[in-house]
Amino acid sequence: MTSNPGKRITFFEMAGLFQVAYNRAATVEKAVTGFRVTGIWPFNDDIFSDEDFAAAEVTEEPEPDRASATTSIPTVLIQTATPSIDADRQVRIRGFSAF
Repeated sequence: MTSNPGKRITFFEMAGLFQVAYNRAATVEKAVTGFRVTGIWPFNDDIFSDEDFAAAEVTEEPEPDRASATTSIPTVLIQTATPSIDADRQVRIRGFSAF
């Protein structure tokens, strides 16, 4: 980009440009550090405090009442119709008779 100011990047050049930046930035050390500081590995259940989750309280919904949820299952009635074949009618395709 710095060597060609004003030139547009095509869709086909995106992967090559991304690869150069990614190969410089992505390291195993950064990946391991990311897992460690989030408490994923080694597992650390105490990495976040209750205050860290305070923003999620806005979208918190109460647990559904399991007793009423299992007793109020709606009844669904499914009716099927059996197709009938008209014995007086035949289908002819290229001399082939069906039914």
